[in-house]
Amino acid sequence: MLSRPDSRLMCCSRCTTAWYCSKDCQKAHYKDKHKDVCLAVAGYQQSVEREAIPIRQTRIYMDDKQYIVENLFETRVGLFGQLDATANYMDARIGLIEMYLKAAFRVEIKNVWEKVLFHALEMQKLDANLPCFSFLEPTLFVLLILHRDDDACDYIHYWMKEKVNKEGDTNKHMLRCSQSKEGDWMYPHEKDCRYHDFIQKYPKLSDENDVPLAFLLAALIVKLRLVATYDATRRSIDSGSHTTTGGKSIQEVQMEVREKLIDEKLMNIESQREQVDQIITLIQRINPTLLPATLNPDLLFAIVKGTRARGEPTEAKSLILYSIRCLARIPGAREKLEQRFGRNPSYPV
Repeated sequence: MLSRPDSRLMCCSRCTTAWYCSKDCQKAHYKDKHKDVCLAVAGYQQSVEREAIPIRQTRIYMDDKQYIVENLFETRVGLFGQLDATANYMDARIGLIEMYLKAAFRVEIKNVWEKVLFHALEMQKLDANLPCFSFLEPTLFVLLILHRDDDACDYIHYWMKEKVNKEGDTNKHMLRCSQSKEGDWMYPHEKDCRYHDFIQKYPKLSDENDVPLAFLLAALIVKLRLVATYDATRRSIDSGSHTTTGGKSIQEVQMEVREKLIDEKLMNIESQREQVDQIITLIQRINPTLLPATLNPDLLFAIVKGTRARGEPTEAKSLILYSIRCLARIPGAREKLEQRFGRNPSYPV
């Protein structure tokens, strides 16, 4: 096991997704709960390493006899999704992402979520097309789980411009992929973009065909967090009595504190509340299962099977763990959804 002297915990050296106080603790957990994930993660790690070897020494034939040897990790970054030579590697790394994701939901440890994000971002660098669900959703929701809300919004904005609004420059995107180093965040940053009105800025968010439902769910999570933070700050500021202190009334002090803690130019609270309602309406129109199932998921888990399809319960099921995980931790989010759908709603399955 790998050790962490600062915490006196030891990490499973095979998969690095579980931490223990002793070897006895590790043995008990491995037998009862950890074995399946541990072996799967280790297996995919080995597959990724094995499939990477020929990619570093790929023969590119000039004619029937002449060829050059290329390291595709250096010469074909951004094109991996189009090459037969990289297909097995891509499949193995998708499998690794999925197993890390399973482990992350199970253990809720930051460094495991970060492993998911690292591999998902690297895959999008290697394949420059609009990310498939295997990359897009882990990237977006792990950013939110790690409370990197501005980065999540930057990610949405980038792909809305690049592919959905057709405003992207393919050559520029390929250059961005090839020039970024391993672990880099390669998407442009826009300060305070979580405050933006997503629907006003990108009307195509309401398009039922072009826009991933994950974008709308992520936008809802961001907006509900903004509202919850604002409400908590106001309650804290307004909790004082109406006595005086230092010649100033508490109300005057509250006003000064409010101006320092809440930037009204950025945070128009009524607009943010309206955006929450608008996004809920859009999600419900596109997929009437997702949000009600977030409040009452048992029916969805018990019944729904089949291939993912737009607007169908299968699409909701693919997002439900993210939805529950993020929304359950936002004060007032459940109550907001219950106002709309009831405490134990039914829904299409």
